[in-house]
Amino acid sequence: MRHYFSIFLFSSVCVAVAIISLTSDTTDSDKLGMGEFAERDQLSVSYFKNLNYFVTRDKRDVLKVKTRELTQKSSRSLKYITFFDPVGTAYSKNNEPINFDSKDGHYYFKENTLKLSKDVHIKTTDSNMSADDMVYFFNEDKILGTGNVKTKTVAKSTLDIIDVSSKELESYPNQKISFFRHDVRGKIERKKKYEPPIYFSSEELKMDMPLNKIDLDREVHIRKGNLRTYAKRGEMFIENYNKRLKYFSLYDDVKVEETLLVDGRTVTRKAFGEKLEGFTSLEQIVLTGFPKVIQEGDLIKGNKITLRINNEVVEVDDANTRFELK
Repeated sequence: MRHYFSIFLFSSVCVAVAIISLTSDTTDSDKLGMGEFAERDQLSVSYFKNLNYFVTRDKRDVLKVKTRELTQKSSRSLKYITFFDPVGTAYSKNNEPINFDSKDGHYYFKENTLKLSKDVHIKTTDSNMSADDMVYFFNEDKILGTGNVKTKTVAKSTLDIIDVSSKELESYPNQKISFFRHDVRGKIERKKKYEPPIYFSSEELKMDMPLNKIDLDREVHIRKGNLRTYAKRGEMFIENYNKRLKYFSLYDDVKVEETLLVDGRTVTRKAFGEKLEGFTSLEQIVLTGFPKVIQEGDLIKGNKITLRINNEVVEVDDANTRFELK
């Protein structure tokens, strides 16, 4: 019995030692792993007040910021800066300055991205922009804006001022091309104050300043004085205001409404077609694509109909004849 008891006692001790060793090894391994993870991703935080901060890449300036407060957080896998009340300048690849200010901001080093929020204002060489939130992607030279977007752009060739508001903005400052989306509304103010402004709206809009062209899409509306026009698509040619060329064109389900004063009476004229061309220098619009006009109870049809703006004259071209109606 004593022999069996000794064997049992020895076996129990061996099992206990094995369990203790296994537990100890596992615990040490876990501690070592967590230690390595903590060391690898340990976050370092720095805080500064009333600071001028600079970021450079490849020996050129990328970002200059004057800020009330700054917090820098960095680890081996992450590095970013938080600004409070920042005022500064971001530089594109072409070294074009983009001035900005906002309530809050973040710059992410790895993504090379500047995020601005709360009452954001950005100024480029030819545009002023504002929104609730904006992001500038340095590598793509792209600005994304959301919430209460408003822009003011000066057309260098005509000095027209183009105001646009929307819910979303996608802008490329170096290319001077911008896209506006959702509830887009705008106004073109002429340099000559006696020339009335032109108002427009759509769901989507592309503004291409090198081409001096504006493309409108979905629920398009253009208004000039008493003339209102509607369509599914449209385009405006900013340089053609005083030229004998079309200033704007509309396509698909075109509708025209104009209020005229005839012999002391107010008359509403309506017109319809598939295409419209507006010639501001000639004070006329041309309708094609099965056009028709309703004026003082009369229905007028033809292959092409020309309306004189602020004038009751209607020019009608049909297959064989051309005549004017007053």
